[in-house]
Amino acid sequence: MMQSPVLTARDFFDVVIVPDVEDAKANPHNVRLVIHALISLHQMNDRYFNEQPVQYPTKRAYYDALAADCEARYAACSVLERVRDLATNAKHCAPVSAPQADFGTSAMDASSPLTLTAIAKSEDGTSQELLPIILESFTFWKSEVDALVEKK
Repeated sequence: MMQSPVLTARDFFDVVIVPDVEDAKANPHNVRLVIHALISLHQMNDRYFNEQPVQYPTKRAYYDALAADCEARYAACSVLERVRDLATNAKHCAPVSAPQADFGTSAMDASSPLTLTAIAKSEDGTSQELLPIILESFTFWKSEVDALVEKK
């Protein structure tokens, strides 16, 4: 018997995303843990979409429907598009399909220079803390998964 099977979007959320986000919250300075959380949160798009009871006649029809579904979701929660860009950067090393971002740690609050946090630095030199992005995306997906479970 398989332990902790990941068969549904809810399973993926509970088994992968919740621990990844908890690890990132507990260690916001750890770039590895923060990147893991970003990547797993981005993967929820596919997991959630695959829960829909629709059959597609071709792979192209499936991918077109997935892309349209993702775009609608990005419109509903703009932070998901940022998660996509960051996850794509982390997985593919500055791809053409996403704005360039470098990952590292920094003291974002000048009043507490010893408190480091994981950041993404954009091509224009601006920096962005990653934990707030993770937490907003997590809240969105928790709501979506809870609603999906209620439908069944």
